[in-house]
Amino acid sequence: MPAIDTPKVTLETDVKVFSNEFNILQLSLLYSMISVEEWEDQPAFYITWKNTDLKSNLKRFVLYYNQKKGILRRKYVYRNGIESRKEEKRPVPKDKLLTASSKGMLQILQDGFKQME
Repeated sequence: MPAIDTPKVTLETDVKVFSNEFNILQLSLLYSMISVEEWEDQPAFYITWKNTDLKSNLKRFVLYYNQKKGILRRKYVYRNGIESRKEEKRPVPKDKLLTASSKGMLQILQDGFKQME
């Protein structure tokens, strides 16, 4: 099996970005990614969620974490010509993210984000 050099994951599912179940899954996946020994020096991690619910206006949701700068970003990409929305939270040090993940503290993915221009 070839090595996976880029810490990016793309998943297709019925995306419910404000549900606890979705945020638990996201936090668990991000924790798994930033805990990979081979990726410890990677600057950034991406999780892209493609929404399979075609009735929803949300087409795609992207969670981005830059561990070098301590930035956590969320991007909402919509259908029907609706402009994308980006939010950012900083500082989010890696150790704080790892602690929140190991304790199941979803607030790190829910609170403190500011809309980006």
